[in-house]
Amino acid sequence: MAVRKDALPLPEPTLTPSLAVSPEDLTDISFIGSGGFGIVFKATHKRWCVQVALKCAKSSGHLSQSHEADLLKEAQKMKLAQFDFILPLRGYVPGISSAQLNLAPVDLGLCSQILQSGGISSRAIKPEFSFRHALVMPYMPRGSLHGLLQRCGQASDTPGESSSLPWPLRCRFVDQIAHGMNYLHGLKPHPLLHLDLKPQNVLLDDDYHVKICDFGLSKWREVTGNVESPTYIESLCLNESPHGQVKTGRDLELELWRETKSKWSDGESTKLFGTLPYVPPEYLRDTHRKPHHTFDVYSFAIVVWEILTLTTPYANAVNSLHVVECVVKENQRPSTDDIPEDRPREADSLIRLMTKCWDCNPKARPSFYECIKVTEPVFNSFKDNVLTARQELQAMLSQPDQEQLEWGELNMTTKIFRPVQETSKPPCSESSTKLTRSAPLDGATPEVAMDDTLNVTVTNQDLPKIAELLGKKWKPVGRALGIREAQLENLEHNYHCYGMDEVTYQMLRSWREKEGRSATRATLMKVLKSSKVMTDDIFWQT
Repeated sequence: MAVRKDALPLPEPTLTPSLAVSPEDLTDISFIGSGGFGIVFKATHKRWCVQVALKCAKSSGHLSQSHEADLLKEAQKMKLAQFDFILPLRGYVPGISSAQLNLAPVDLGLCSQILQSGGISSRAIKPEFSFRHALVMPYMPRGSLHGLLQRCGQASDTPGESSSLPWPLRCRFVDQIAHGMNYLHGLKPHPLLHLDLKPQNVLLDDDYHVKICDFGLSKWREVTGNVESPTYIESLCLNESPHGQVKTGRDLELELWRETKSKWSDGESTKLFGTLPYVPPEYLRDTHRKPHHTFDVYSFAIVVWEILTLTTPYANAVNSLHVVECVVKENQRPSTDDIPEDRPREADSLIRLMTKCWDCNPKARPSFYECIKVTEPVFNSFKDNVLTARQELQAMLSQPDQEQLEWGELNMTTKIFRPVQETSKPPCSESSTKLTRSAPLDGATPEVAMDDTLNVTVTNQDLPKIAELLGKKWKPVGRALGIREAQLENLEHNYHCYGMDEVTYQMLRSWREKEGRSATRATLMKVLKSSKVMTDDIFWQT
C-alpha cells in the first residue's frame, strides 16, 4: 500500500501520567447522548478553559491489570495521532462517578436508565452509577456530517439537489476524509484502521472542516465489552437457525432479534442496522475475517455516495436481513441514479472513484493514498469558492448556529425519549400557551382553540407528550405527516425494543427534522384532529 510521505511514524506508547485527566477538572457537565461505546457528556475543563466531550465507556465487568494497560496504551496511540482532519484525544479519565459528574436530575435519571438493560422507561431508577474509563476530546458544536447531510437533504425537493449543499463543500468533505484516513493508514509502525467509518463518525468544526472521530476504539470496545456480536450478522448471512432449519423473511429476523437482544446490553442491536451499509460484503460473509485497510475504503465509498446524494443508503430496505441479502447475494450497491444530474462535471471523477472503492473484490479497491490523487484535484478546482459556499450553506440553513447533539454513533442509538416525570417537565411560565379542545356543537367536527402561538415550531419539549398521546395510531399519523412507509418500518424495526413511546417519538422527530420551520404546532394539531387522536377531555399545555 502506498503511504503518504507526511504520515509520521507513531512512537511506541508509554504509560505517561500526562494523559490522565482528573474528574475535579471537569465542570458544567451535561448529557449529550449514548452510543455503542457508552455515554457522551459535554463538559468544561476548568484549567484548559475549553469545552470538551467526555466519552464514558460502559464496562461489562471487572477488568484485569493487563486489560487496563491495553486500554491506556490504545489511548496513548490515539493521543499521538495528530492530524488536521482527525479529532484528537485530549486525555483519559481513569474513573468517574455520578456524584463527580454532578448532573442535573433529568440527565442523571436518563443516564441511569440507559445503563440498565430495559432501556428508557418511567420505572424507578438508581441514582448512583460510575464509569471505569472515559476519553476526553474536543467538543464540536456543529455536530456530525450525518446531521448536516440530513438537514440539507430535507431542504431538497429532489435527492442530492445541488442548491441545498454547495458542491465546493461536498468535494472538500470527500477530500478531507480521504486525507484523514490516509494519515491513519500510513502511521508507523502500526497503521490505525477505523472499521466504523460513517457520517456519524465524521464531525465538523466551526468552519465545516472534517474531524474524523471514533478511530482506534476497536480495542476499547473489545476490552470493555462494548463490541458487536458476530452471531447476528453471521446468522443473517447463513439464513438459517442454530438448529439447521432454514428460515426466511420476518420470522428469521424476529428469532435472531430475540436471541441477540438478550446478549447485548442497552440495545446494542439497534446500532447494527445503521452500521451494516458500511460493512464490506466479504466481512458479512465471514465475520472472522482479519481486518484490512480495504474495509475502510469500502466504507468511504458509501460515505461519498451519501455526500453526493444527501440521502441514506438502502433507505427502502425493510430490515437488516434485507440489506445483507442485497449486498452479499445480489452484489447491490446504493444507486448512482440518485446522484443529481445537475452536478458539476468534476464530480464524475468522484463517482468513478466511489465505484472502485466499493468493488466486490477487495484487491481492486484503491488505497487512500490513491484516492487522494483523485479527490485533491477535484477539490482544488472548487477551492476559491469555499467561502461563498459556506455563506450559502448558512443562508440555506436559515437558523442561528446552535449546538447539534450528534456525537459519533449517537444518532443511530441514542434513546432520546424522556419519561414524563416531574423532573423532566420544562418549567411553565405565566406566558405559557394552553391549547384546549372545545366540545362539538350540534355534532359538528370538534374545533381546536387556536391562537398565534400555534404557529411556532414544534420543540423537543413538545414531542414526549405527543408521543404518549398517539399510542397505536402513530403509523396513520406518520403517513398523514408525509413520512414514507419504508421509513416507518425502519423506525419500528430500530426502536421497538424500547417501547411504543420511543418509536412514536422518533417518528415525530423525523417529521420535525424533515419539515424544519414548517413543523408547526398548528400543522400537527390539524393532523391529530383529522386522525381523530384528540378527544374532548385532552388538552395540550406547554
